[in-house]
Amino acid sequence: MSLHCNRGGLRTGRQLHEMLEIERREHRIAWLRTSATIYQRADRGPMRPVGRRRGVRPGGLYSSHKNGKMVGFESLAERDAIYCAEVLPQVVSYRSQPHTIEAIIDGVARRYTPDLEETLSNGQIRITEVKEDFEASRDPDYAAKLNLFATVYRGMGWDFRILQRREFGGTLEFAGICKVQSFRRVAFDAHDLALVREHLAGGTRPLGELADLFQTPVIGLATVAAMMVARLMLIDLSGGFTTDALVREFDDRGA
Repeated sequence: MSLHCNRGGLRTGRQLHEMLEIERREHRIAWLRTSATIYQRADRGPMRPVGRRRGVRPGGLYSSHKNGKMVGFESLAERDAIYCAEVLPQVVSYRSQPHTIEAIIDGVARRYTPDLEETLSNGQIRITEVKEDFEASRDPDYAAKLNLFATVYRGMGWDFRILQRREFGGTLEFAGICKVQSFRRVAFDAHDLALVREHLAGGTRPLGELADLFQTPVIGLATVAAMMVARLMLIDLSGGFTTDALVREFDDRGA
């Protein structure tokens, strides 16, 4: 049976013209003695409208170079998590509100729609719930629900994490990520890439040294940053986006 989705949840095709085509996949988790059903849009879009929120929780749309399309977010914490997914070369692709998962737990059907799904360079699928600040004691029922679905995802062979903005938002690394993502659309060609690769010679060099290879250091910094978003270079951003930051060529096999 073809299933469809609107803001009220999963339904049959009675109001087909108002709904979105949904794909359904079932995963049997033997050791949990249950199964999980994943519903996702056929066009791989978000399961609920994102990027157009009104009120106190800001939302918006982010132009992703890595994905080649707009990605919606429902909070500043989600936006910042998207920045990380956009920049880190270990992330091949990512989706916001990617699917709704349903599982029968203790005889009760439970549903959950995660904030982010990332496909990593090692083939792993990582599910992320993004929070500004998460304390399980504030909402024990919701915390229990997350723990249950974390177990379900891991039973499927996927990873699950809760990412808190308060833990990464003020770090030098995140400041560097913000800077790198701002250069994501800077154009470079095969000659630029060959120039950087030749200078690296399979090792690591300071970012400032690579920047000096270009017409101006500013152009060089922006170009190497764009190469990181393109998953060609890896800049050590632990100390921020500085000229002293070490750069190496990114290789999926050595990720």
